[in-house]
Amino acid sequence: MLSTVLEKLETLFSKHMLLGAFYPILVTVFLNLALLHHTSPGFRAWLATRAPSATVETLMSGSVLVFAIAVGAFFLSTIALFLRRLIEGLWPAWLCRKIAPLQRAELDAIETQVTKATEFRRELRELESSLDNGLNKARGKGRTNFATVCVYGQSIKEIIDLRHKREQDQLISAKDLTDAAAELSKVLETNNADLPNSAHAVRLDTDAVDLGEHLVTYATSRAVDDVIAAHLRRQAEFGDQIVEPTAPGNMMRAVSSYAQRRYGFNMDLLWTRLQHAMQGQPFYQTVLGAKAELDSLIALFWLTGVTWVAWWFVLAFIVRSSATFLLVALAGPLVSWALYRLVVASYRSFTDLLRASVDLYRFEVLKGLHLPLPEGPSSERRTWETVALHNAYGEELTLPYEHKAPP
Repeated sequence: MLSTVLEKLETLFSKHMLLGAFYPILVTVFLNLALLHHTSPGFRAWLATRAPSATVETLMSGSVLVFAIAVGAFFLSTIALFLRRLIEGLWPAWLCRKIAPLQRAELDAIETQVTKATEFRRELRELESSLDNGLNKARGKGRTNFATVCVYGQSIKEIIDLRHKREQDQLISAKDLTDAAAELSKVLETNNADLPNSAHAVRLDTDAVDLGEHLVTYATSRAVDDVIAAHLRRQAEFGDQIVEPTAPGNMMRAVSSYAQRRYGFNMDLLWTRLQHAMQGQPFYQTVLGAKAELDSLIALFWLTGVTWVAWWFVLAFIVRSSATFLLVALAGPLVSWALYRLVVASYRSFTDLLRASVDLYRFEVLKGLHLPLPEGPSSERRTWETVALHNAYGEELTLPYEHKAPP
């Protein structure tokens, strides 16, 4: 019966409203009814009196419940923006001042990571050529001074350790490479790595080539990946100037900073126009779907929080089972924390789509405003700055209109 009701509701509400508002209300009602059934003998007795058959009274009661859930979902959808702004840090100024330093510390840690990763990459690149030259010199000495000698039964410990780190996708530091090169150079200086028909020479040659080419290349590539990852995290999670008190708020600010920094595109002024430019495109449905999923998680977060706080107070006064009280007191905050982490992860996906929407459809905004497309990055920035000044402050628009005849 429930699946039939949900199918009918899909014809009345959009799938985005069902996901963003109806399902969170439905989950919350089910959770509260389950807790009520567990804690209230009177409610269990009332349920026992209900006939299991589909009588008219049962159908009417179910219809009233579904209607109430639908009304609640409609109300929830009207305050979805407010709930989203709350989780983004729309709080009193005094509370923001208390919480924002935590996010500032997170930003400082990321920027420190960016700096260290950049320095590490530079250090490895400087080491790359000198390490190879040092191994070649040591190899030449061994070939000249010990032309008939090569005793190298197994790889040195430093080479084995570096290979383990490569297999486990771990960082290899410049010190690791330098230490390994120093030990291997000692062996190369007293052995001929080019001695023919020698298994020892083959092993020594393999280790020298592996260290001088493959291991150092892996270390440098791994360092480059870490630099890119650190920069991407910095740009994705924080804006350029203001630090918001929550991670979701900083992610949304990062989108505005990205658009402004890269193109001069003001998201606060032009987002509605960008939405209009995307309408009718398959990508816009992807954005709407991601927004509905985000709204659903945010609604679940707030509804779950209100539920366990309310039940905590109720059970504190009418507790009949300490186990139930402890379950609500412990599970409630854990579920809220888990939902918040899901919200943060959903914000990462959603803000990535917003950045992509700016990349892909910003020129459609200019076409909709009947303005000519810019010739390059510099002229594009000037164009968007002019549009922003015209829209925000009413300054004269100095750009010429461009009218194209319909095809």
